[in-house]
Amino acid sequence: MTHADRPWYKNHTSFVGVPTGKPLQTCPVPLIPVATTPTSLYRNLLYILSHRSGLPSLAALLDYHDLHPSLRSARSYNLLIWLALRHCCFGTVQWLLAAMRADGLEGNLETWKLKVRWLVQAGSWDRAWNEVSSNQAFKATSSHLSGNLAIPLPIWLEFFRGLKRGALSGRMKGRWDGSYPSLLDFDPKGVHSARFRTLMANPPSSAFHESTGTSPRTVYFVVLMMLKTRYTATALSLTKSYFHSLPPRISTAWVRTCLDIIHLHIIMGSSQKGLKKLYEVQRTMSTLITLHPTFRPSSTTLFLLLAPLRQAKRCGTVAWNVLHRFRSRWGTRVEDRRVRRRVAALATKEGRMDIVNSILLTERIWNRMHGNWKTAEQVLGRVSTVPQARQLLRARAKRLFKHNGREERQWCLLQRRIKRRVGQLQASREGCNQ
Repeated sequence: MTHADRPWYKNHTSFVGVPTGKPLQTCPVPLIPVATTPTSLYRNLLYILSHRSGLPSLAALLDYHDLHPSLRSARSYNLLIWLALRHCCFGTVQWLLAAMRADGLEGNLETWKLKVRWLVQAGSWDRAWNEVSSNQAFKATSSHLSGNLAIPLPIWLEFFRGLKRGALSGRMKGRWDGSYPSLLDFDPKGVHSARFRTLMANPPSSAFHESTGTSPRTVYFVVLMMLKTRYTATALSLTKSYFHSLPPRISTAWVRTCLDIIHLHIIMGSSQKGLKKLYEVQRTMSTLITLHPTFRPSSTTLFLLLAPLRQAKRCGTVAWNVLHRFRSRWGTRVEDRRVRRRVAALATKEGRMDIVNSILLTERIWNRMHGNWKTAEQVLGRVSTVPQARQLLRARAKRLFKHNGREERQWCLLQRRIKRRVGQLQASREGCNQ
């Protein structure tokens, strides 16, 4: 087969020895260079994945990889295994691992990580753990751990993928009272709890600074389970190490997930109540925020910080002071309708009607400005600077369901509470005058 017959090369306009009635032309430059080394084969695979107009099929990449039997490497196999996992082609993953052994290639750390991911996602968690436990390379470094395993951190984190979101915790409804729900309440058979205890009994051997490629969502669930099982100090240490390992520039989605990890420490990082919990989680938040230059607290951060004040006496005054400090340091972006509603509710409970009136005035101004903007948008049309996708995709749930109706209902309940509180204060003043 010549280069011209392959689909990843441009077609020739004429071929040598074929009479076309036109002068012979030279071979055009191929879309990708001919692979001559294992590194060039791996780079060609990356180029096909990244710079083609349409994402090529997994079968086409496998065929291209099979055309170079002497240039295959662990890196090229790992790339194809990763792509097969993205397509949930578990049978293809098994075939690639067998082909890798047939080629005499030894897997590296990335191969082990992908293999564990395949087994865990396919529902063979125990098999994955047994294969890692029986590996002599992991046992060789476990002498200082009293016989326990010393699993590298990237592989250790892959075992948490079997614990899907919501597997260990039900939806927390009502108010957060600072207590930790039992894992057995959400895991009747104790399978996930036993797996988590096994992982915690065999901590990773490497530090978190070696895991810059770890998904922040994976770290989020690891920290969540640690906090729910009261490994608070370990979760905080793990979070600090991970934040130290981040590159100087990260994407917006990455920053958002890291903020979600900080929010976990705000919600469950302290067993105190009232002002003690506020001051403790505020110190934790300040420490974690300073670990990366792109971290900035959001309105959700402030909203969660004010939650412990429901059990404090001077809740409205303290909340008002915290809001002013956040606005002076981080700007007005930390204040939204939820924050104003919580501050007004706390001020109503304390009886600080001056704070309530100030919040209600700000809310009326915001509603008027938002109404004017919506009217202008309906008349003039919406101006969007976001580039359109190549195909119509389903919008994210957060864009479709913004909880606007829920927030309006909460504000209606707050206004009723304010009216009752004003009536109570007036009645008490009249009783004192009499």
